[in-house]
Amino acid sequence: MAGEATRLRAVVEGMLLATIGFLALQTYDLHGIIAELKGKMDGTSERLDRIASALPDISVRIAQEELRKPITLAVVTTKPEEVAPGQWQAQVHLVDPQKKEVTTITKVASGPNDRTVATMVQGVAADSSTETVNMVTVQLILREAGAINFAAPLGFDPQATIFITDKRGKDIFAHSFAEIIKGGSAVTRGTEFKAGTVGVVGPELEILREELQGSQG
Repeated sequence: MAGEATRLRAVVEGMLLATIGFLALQTYDLHGIIAELKGKMDGTSERLDRIASALPDISVRIAQEELRKPITLAVVTTKPEEVAPGQWQAQVHLVDPQKKEVTTITKVASGPNDRTVATMVQGVAADSSTETVNMVTVQLILREAGAINFAAPLGFDPQATIFITDKRGKDIFAHSFAEIIKGGSAVTRGTEFKAGTVGVVGPELEILREELQGSQG
């Protein structure tokens, strides 16, 4: 009996040692996997940190590229103005820097908060071209690029003063806007507005504002 008990204990001890050895091996492998994963995660984190640190420079370069885009058509929308007691009008000025011409379309407005014309301008621009920026976006781009910024000229609607920077968009806008604006009076005259690119549009808008004031004076 004693011999039987000894053999049984030896078998149990052997099984326990084998189990402990197996678990130790698995634990070692698990530690190895965890260490490998941690190494990969640390590497990924470092790469993300490098990307994040580079983002400001990338955003500045993108902004600078935007500022270098040539303007093919500037669409300047004015806020409604009271021209006589109870009579309001809004104007859209289509400025062609290459031809140095501005076509002014005048539409009746219901009051100082009537943005019907401005909404039409924004809608047509969105349908005409993806290469458009409005005045608000230009101001943001200038700030991002660290360039000299400008204030919106008095009376201009910043959201609906839009700059188209591709030829196809310019032609589509001019055609589409002429169709939906029927019924408004249109006058074409020369202009000194000569902004070649988005980045230098600020001072030119002020020149345009003075021209428009002079033509109405």
